[in-house]
Amino acid sequence: MIDFSIAAWSAWAPGIPASEDWQEWARAPRAPALEGSPEMRFIPAMQRRRYSRLSRMALQVAFDATPPELQADVSSVFASRHGESNACVALLSDIARGVPISPTGFSHSVHNTQGGLFSIAAGNGKPSSSIAAGTDTFCAGLIEALGICERRRPGFTLLVVADEPRPEFLGGVDEEVPVAFALALLLDLGVSARAPSFRMALGEPREEISRGPRLPQALEFLAWMLAGQGPLGLHSGRRSWNFQRLTP
Repeated sequence: MIDFSIAAWSAWAPGIPASEDWQEWARAPRAPALEGSPEMRFIPAMQRRRYSRLSRMALQVAFDATPPELQADVSSVFASRHGESNACVALLSDIARGVPISPTGFSHSVHNTQGGLFSIAAGNGKPSSSIAAGTDTFCAGLIEALGICERRRPGFTLLVVADEPRPEFLGGVDEEVPVAFALALLLDLGVSARAPSFRMALGEPREEISRGPRLPQALEFLAWMLAGQGPLGLHSGRRSWNFQRLTP
C-alpha cells in the first residue's frame, strides 16, 4: 500500500479547459471531443509552433499544476500510452518515400519529447522519467512518481499523463475510447492535512466482463477524485489497482 497526497492538479481536453468544467464533467464522465488544442501563450510563439498537440496539452497542464516557484525545481514523470506515435508514423512515411527528415522533427517524435520540452521551458534540470505501460500507463506513472518522491524527500513530484488517439495506420482494436486529454498531479508521499490524500494498493488480477471501450485510467481516476464515492478499482485484465480516499 502507498499513501499519497495531491497538492495541486490540472486537466485539459478539447471542450473541457478549466477546473470548473472538469467538476461538471465528473458528474457524468464521457469521452471528450477530439478536435482542439490549448493556446499555451506562456510559451514563445517561435517555440510553440513546433509543438505537437500532445506536447501542448502536456505542458499546459504541467505549468498550470505547478506553482511558479517550483517549476524549475520539481522532478517529473511524463506518462503516455501512445506517445508521439502520430509524429513517428509521419516521419517513417517520409523515410519510406525518400523525403528528407529534419532533426527537429525527429526530436519531437520520441517518447520523452514532453519531458524534454518541459525541462527547457521551465529551466528545470531535475530528474524526469517517461513511461508507457499500455492500459496501466496512469498507475505505472503514479508508482514511478511516488518512487521519485521517496528518493527526493521532502519534495513534490509532478506526474503528467497525456494521450491522443493513435494513427489509423497502426490499426488494431483498442480497449480504450479514443480521446485527447492531459492530466497533471503534483504529488507527495503520505497523508497531508492540507491536501486530499489517497491510498493505492495492488489487488489480485481479475477478469472483467467486457463492457466495451472505456475511458483511460487517468480519466477514470480524475472523475472519481472529483466526484466519486467509496473506493475505486482500476482493472486492466492483468492487474487490479485499488484506491481509497483518506481525506476530502
